[in-house]
Amino acid sequence: MNELPKELDATDAIAVAVCHYLQMKNPATKSGIKSWGDFVKKNPDKVKK
Repeated sequence: MNELPKELDATDAIAVAVCHYLQMKNPATKSGIKSWGDFVKKNPDKVKK
């Protein structure tokens, strides 16, 4: 998917929240990334400008 849909609804927000929750509770994610800012600092090549 190269671009976001034109309209987002509550189900999209719930999906994002569930994914975020599962990532935060998943012990397999021991990358040390604690926030989006931290992710951007550690992965500048993955950020579109």
